[in-house]
Amino acid sequence: MGLNVKLLNTKLTPNFIKKIVGTVVVIILLSITTFMNSSSSVPKSNNISVEKHYFKNNVLKSSSSMINGVKHGEEREYYKDGSIEWKSHYKNGLKDGLQQWFNTQGILEWECTYREDKKDGVERIYYSNGLLRRETHYKMGLKHGLEEVYFKSGALQLQINY
Repeated sequence: MGLNVKLLNTKLTPNFIKKIVGTVVVIILLSITTFMNSSSSVPKSNNISVEKHYFKNNVLKSSSSMINGVKHGEEREYYKDGSIEWKSHYKNGLKDGLQQWFNTQGILEWECTYREDKKDGVERIYYSNGLLRRETHYKMGLKHGLEEVYFKSGALQLQINY
């Protein structure tokens, strides 16, 4: 076996050799980039898979559960240091369940329950110190019921009823 190359009517000039070496280097770099691909899909069973994306430093960027290529189940996104940034739940490609966002210090800053891709339940927004800033109730995407706004000290500032 092995590679046998015949160059017919071609002189091995320095420019020709540079072109060949340059082409080989580009092919190698493309192969490495493809090998270190920023995403992968790991099949679990049947049509269920987990899609993963990575930062250039090979730290996990996101992970999504899929059924037939559609988000279904938990999705997580991460900061470059590997700490959690976002947690979401999906059902048939639509947000369904608790969604949460964390700041770079790992403190929860926002959470809301969704149903069929619409806010449905309680949305909570927090100050960076972890205290509640706002709590709003939703029903199928519309504000419904009580909304409360708090000062950074934690004291109640405002109540609105929808």
